[in-house]
This record gives sequence, structure tokens and C-alpha cells, in this order.
Amino acid sequence: MKFVESSSSKSVNIATCLVDRNSSLEIDVSFPIYLIGIMSFISWFLFIIFGGIGLTALPMDLIHTYTTRPKEMSKDNYDALRSSVITRANQMKVLAESLKQMESENPNLQKATSNYNFFELDIHFYNNVS
Repeated sequence: MKFVESSSSKSVNIATCLVDRNSSLEIDVSFPIYLIGIMSFISWFLFIIFGGIGLTALPMDLIHTYTTRPKEMSKDNYDALRSSVITRANQMKVLAESLKQMESENPNLQKATSNYNFFELDIHFYNNVS
């Protein structure tokens, strides 16, 4: 590689680079730098794939969120849902009290444990449905 100074018509000196076609540039890099370069190269392909997927999924996700948004319910529906929630909560409270009593009375906790597991599943199901 050699640099040659040339002047333009406005008498400004510009340095130009004349490159020999058979020349090569060797740069020694450490293994961590080499690894970072390879991972960056691979990550561009992953970015292209997942970025494209995300760009196409975003409008669908926004439309789905809009269509499944909470909607205003009428007073009658609200009262019916409220009464069913109160009834189910009272049933679960009675079941919890009976489980507590069964646990305190019975040293063999196998039946109480299985009932407790059903009670716990019922609570999770009720929380997810409501």
C-alpha cells in the first residue's frame, strides 16, 4: 500500500490510496475476540429470523388483545356473577374449615391431604375462571 498526494483543480491536496491487487492484510486476534466475531455473525441470522417473526406477530397479538379485552357487563349479569362468586366462596370456606377440623382430629392425614389437594386445585381453578 502506498499513498500518493494529488491536487485537485481548487488546489486542495488529497491523499489517495493505491492498493496492490495481490496484497493482503493480516490481523492477529485473540480467541475471545474471534469468538465474539463468530457469535455476532451468527446472531445476525437469528435476529433476522426472530425479528421478522416478531414483526408479523405484533399486529396479530394486538388484534387478539383488542378482541379479548374486558367488556362492560350489564347490571343483571354482574349481579348473577357476584352471587355465584359469593356462593362458591362460602362453599370453599366450609370445605376449608372441615379440612382443618379433620386435620386436627385425625392423626392419619392421608384422607385430609388428598382432600386438601382437591381443595387447592379447586382454588386455582376458581381463580383462573373468574
